[in-house]
Amino acid sequence: MMIFRRVVLLATLVCLPLLGIAQLNRYQTIPEASVFLLGEQWVQAELKISPAQLKSIQKSFGDYANVAMDLQSKYRKDRAHKEKYNTPLKAAQKKLIAASLKLLSIAQRSRLMECGIQKYGIFSVTSPDVARAIGMTPEQNKMAMRYYMTSYNTMDTLSKETAARVRAIPQPKDPNNKKQVEAYQKKANEVAKAGRDSDVQKIQAVQAAMEKKTTALLTKAQLAAFEKLKGKPAKMK
Repeated sequence: MMIFRRVVLLATLVCLPLLGIAQLNRYQTIPEASVFLLGEQWVQAELKISPAQLKSIQKSFGDYANVAMDLQSKYRKDRAHKEKYNTPLKAAQKKLIAASLKLLSIAQRSRLMECGIQKYGIFSVTSPDVARAIGMTPEQNKMAMRYYMTSYNTMDTLSKETAARVRAIPQPKDPNNKKQVEAYQKKANEVAKAGRDSDVQKIQAVQAAMEKKTTALLTKAQLAAFEKLKGKPAKMK
């Protein structure tokens, strides 16, 4: 499971400064957007992932992690040229998604979609397969994406601001001095936690407001169709 923890960490350190790893978009289906959920044990249980599948999935995640960590290291030294690192990162992400989905059976991909919808909630309607399945109009699609991006951009902006405050903390003058390193780590953790606690409240408030607006966009028939797409309630952990 260490590989999955590394990828979750990369989602914070690499992809939020560049492009959100779990960001829903109008070009990506829910199963594609949900591939990174395969790192969560509850999803593995819901899909009944076999040991052989898990091993192969971990290999795909590991290959992605290596590419992403290399790009992260280079990006930190060259923040002025984001696209230079964003483009290969997106390519590596597409490769991971394709490889992971190929390992799943049709039934597993279907259950992954249901798990994704339950995880992402009403914002799932911004994905083309869900929008098409419940019969959304172009105008509904446009407004739903606007509401989702308002929520996402709030999270993205606050995350970047907190990360910038952490980066602004002076590094230890002597990296071999245990006392200096521990003092730096303590300060960095304090700044990160303070930012995280504050950010969560702001993000949740905006998200709740945008989810309410998105729900109001849909007709009763569309909402009923959306509920059916969720399938059997998953045992999230």
